[in-house]
Amino acid sequence: MNWEQIKKDYPKAYKLYDLRFEISALSDYYGGHHPNQRALYDFFDEQDLMIFTYYDKGNKDFHYAIYNPKTDEETGSIISLTGIKTRKDAETEAFEKGFEILESKLNKD
Repeated sequence: MNWEQIKKDYPKAYKLYDLRFEISALSDYYGGHHPNQRALYDFFDEQDLMIFTYYDKGNKDFHYAIYNPKTDEETGSIISLTGIKTRKDAETEAFEKGFEILESKLNKD
């Protein structure tokens, strides 16, 4: 993930994440990559954004969805309709979209 771009594009969402995991401190040490992908899922869960990735056996590619359990609505439903070839790429795309959605939500508050 490109943390510098996320910080630039989604400053409020980045700040919220940084306060939770101190990614700005980790970024220097890990070269911009968060060492624990699970922490990203947990962070978005705490923000009421459930991120799912899944494998489409028929098309042999990955997709993702982002769901808000409190409103019982899918925030963009299956956001990736085109095939993504690896789980890592699907997760990266989903997390970046999660930051975009969270930034929008924070700007409304």
